[in-house]
Amino acid sequence: MKNLKYGFAFLAAIALTACSNDLDKNSEWGSRGVSFKTFITAQTRVANGANAWENGDKVGVFKSNAGEAFGGAQTLYTSDDKGNLTSATPVKFDNDKAADFYAYYPYADGTTDTYNIDLTDQTKHIDLLYATSKNVASTTEAVSLGFKHQLSYIVLNITATDVNPAGLKVVLSGTPATGTFKLSDGTLTAGTTAADIALNVTSDTKNAAAIAMPAASVANAKLVFTLGDKTVEKALPVASLASGTKYTIPVTLSSGSVSFGNATITDWVSGTVTGNIDVDFGNGGGETPTPPATEGDGTKAKPYTVEQAMAKQDGSKAWVTGYIVGYVDGQDIKTGSKFDLSAGADKVSATNILIAASADVKDFTKCIPVQLPKGDIRTGVNLKDNPNNLGKSIKLYGQLTAYFGVAGFKSPSAAIIADGELIGTDPGEGGTTPTPSAAPGTLTKAADLTDGTYAIGYNDNGTYRLMTNELNGFYGVATDWTTGDVPAACQFTVKKSGNGWLMQGADGKYVYIVQSGKYFNLKFDGTDDKTTWALTDETGGVKAVYGTLTTNWIAYSTQYKTYQAAYEKSQNVVLLSFYKIK
Repeated sequence: MKNLKYGFAFLAAIALTACSNDLDKNSEWGSRGVSFKTFITAQTRVANGANAWENGDKVGVFKSNAGEAFGGAQTLYTSDDKGNLTSATPVKFDNDKAADFYAYYPYADGTTDTYNIDLTDQTKHIDLLYATSKNVASTTEAVSLGFKHQLSYIVLNITATDVNPAGLKVVLSGTPATGTFKLSDGTLTAGTTAADIALNVTSDTKNAAAIAMPAASVANAKLVFTLGDKTVEKALPVASLASGTKYTIPVTLSSGSVSFGNATITDWVSGTVTGNIDVDFGNGGGETPTPPATEGDGTKAKPYTVEQAMAKQDGSKAWVTGYIVGYVDGQDIKTGSKFDLSAGADKVSATNILIAASADVKDFTKCIPVQLPKGDIRTGVNLKDNPNNLGKSIKLYGQLTAYFGVAGFKSPSAAIIADGELIGTDPGEGGTTPTPSAAPGTLTKAADLTDGTYAIGYNDNGTYRLMTNELNGFYGVATDWTTGDVPAACQFTVKKSGNGWLMQGADGKYVYIVQSGKYFNLKFDGTDDKTTWALTDETGGVKAVYGTLTTNWIAYSTQYKTYQAAYEKSQNVVLLSFYKIK
C-alpha cells in the first residue's frame, strides 16, 4: 500500500477467486489452488491513488476447515500493481470440505494466531487490515473477503500564515505504541506502556500523519509541537481513538499560535475532533489560554458550552448549554444526523437529540449527541413528541461521555428549555443518582449475589463497559465508566424470585429476551415480573443465563461494543460481571 509517510491510507475489499480448468467436475474443486484478485470498493479516493496495491505488497492468509479451530501455517501472497495476489504455494481446499479463511496485511514472518503490532517507526507499512470469511464451500468460485482497518489514523492538515514552518516536528505522546492482534477472533490488545510516536511531516509541511492504537480514552494523550527552540504540549483534541477511524485535524500555524479545527472525513470512518487550541510560538513560549467570557464552569448558573463539553469527555457530571438542532436516526451519527423534521413525526427518533453552539448548525461534527433516557427527560425534550423544541436553547445536567462513538452527553437528570420550567430533578436539590460504594475509579466484582442494586458489565483494563437500560436495535447500549457516580441508566436492581432472579433497570422496567426466528434479542422494557434469570458463577464472577427460553446469556461484544444475548461459544464476546452498588 502507499506509504503512510505521506499521510494517506486505503480502505479496500478483496475477493478470493477460485481457479480450475474444468468447472463441471466437482471432484477437481477440492484440491485446487486458490488465487486472490483484489478490487477497490466505492470509496473516496485520493489524488495519488493511495487506495491501490503496489508491486510486492505482501498479505498473509490462514485457512482452516470449517468449524475447526484456527491453526496451521500462514501462506504468503504477493500483489502486483493491478491488485492480483498470487503465491508460489497457494492455499487449497481439502477435497470437498468447506473452509474458513483469515487474511491480514502487512505480512510478517513467523506470525501464528498472534500478530505483533509496533507503531514506533511510522515510515514502515503498519496500517493493519484484517478480513475473514467462514464456512466457504469448496465449490464456490469467488469467495468475498472484505478488509477493514483495525487501527486509528491521525492526520494534521497544516496551514502556515506568518511563520516559517520549516523544521516543524510533531510527536504524539501518552498512548501505547505496541500491542497484539488475534487473527482467530479479531481481538486487539494495546500495550500498557505509553511511548512517543513521531508523526510523519511532509517535506512541504502541509501534512503530518500517524497510525495510532485505538483507545476508549486518550485523556493523557498530547501533541508535542517543536519549531526551532520552542516546544509546546497540547492535549489531543479527541475523546477517544476508535478502530478504523481517521481523525483529520485542520491546523493553522502562526507566530502566536497553532489552532486546531474540527475533524472531516475522507476514505475512513470519521472521528470527532473537538475544540480550538492555541499554542504560543511567540516570545513567551508555552500556552496562553484565553477562554472567552462566555465559557462556563459546569454549574447551573454558568453551564459548559458545547465546545467545552466536547473537550471534557472525562465521565464527570455537569450542566451544558446549547441549541437543539436535530437528532440521530439509526446507529451511525455520520449518515443518520437529521437537522429537520421532514421525515414525519412517526420517523423522528425520541431517544436522542443533537445540540450545538447555535441554532443554525447543520454539521454533525459540531454537535453533541444527547441520550434521552426513559422518563420525564425524554417525555419533555424529544423532538418526536415536541417538534417545537427544534431550534430552542436548552440546559442539561448529565454525564460528559462518548455517545454514538463521538463526544457526547448521557443520562441527563435535569433539563431547562428556553429558560422555562425545570424538567427532571435539579442536582442541587438532592439529585437522583446514588454514589457507588466502591471508591471512584473502581468497582468491586460480586463474588455472589444477594438482593440489591448492581452495575453490570466488564472491566477493560480499568475502563468499565457498563450495560445501560437502553436499546440500540436488538442490542443493549454500553457506556464507559471510570470515575464518579455510576449513571442511573447503568444501575439494575436484582432480586430473588422463586428459583430465578429478576433484573430491573433504574426506570423500573424488567430485563428480558424475546425470540425472533432463530435469534434471541435483549429487551429492557418488560412491564411484568414473569421474566426470570438463572444467575450462576463464572470464573469468580457471575454470568446471567436466561433459563426459560434458551441457555444463552448476556455478553459484551468487543466487536460491536454492545450487550447482546450471545451464544456460549460466540467469538468476540466477554461474559458480564455484577458490581455491587448498594
